[in-house]
Amino acid sequence: MEKLNRITLASIFTLVISIGFPLMGFSQNSDSTQTLTSKRIFVNTRIYQNGIKISDKKAVELFLDKGLKKPVSLINRSKYFIPSGCGLMAGGVYMAYDAIKGTRMEAEIEGKTYVYYKRPIFQVLGGIAVFSIGVSLLEYGNEFREKSVNIYNNNNIKKKAVKSEFDINLGFISNDRFGLKMEF
Repeated sequence: MEKLNRITLASIFTLVISIGFPLMGFSQNSDSTQTLTSKRIFVNTRIYQNGIKISDKKAVELFLDKGLKKPVSLINRSKYFIPSGCGLMAGGVYMAYDAIKGTRMEAEIEGKTYVYYKRPIFQVLGGIAVFSIGVSLLEYGNEFREKSVNIYNNNNIKKKAVKSEFDINLGFISNDRFGLKMEF
């Protein structure tokens, strides 16, 4: 009977630990609400706070609450780069497609009509160039969004480090003397 009680107690203890510790990891404290994350979705980078997508307007409000102007300008710039990048990508694809499709031409040689297609190589190369410029603008705009989140998070980390860092070292220093080193 005593053995059964120990096994039951051990299994309850294991159950509490296996459920309790992961739940403590998901608990919200003031530190987790102050960080933002960015996630790339197809052509856009979305900003999340505690796993919930927030709008650009909410992100700008968070940046302004902390007194950060650079992330606000980065978010605003990305609003121009991302749509223009998508438009240039689509235009480049169409331009290259139109060139590869070609223009139907006919030639008459010795009384017989031959059909051929004229495909301008410079238009294909131009379409590829326009597409690559569009990809660059799109990536640049997404990089702006990620950079704004990083600036916001780094600002929070610096403030935490300044407020809560206090270090005391006690021991022997390099010239064999006893020393006390305090950092705060």
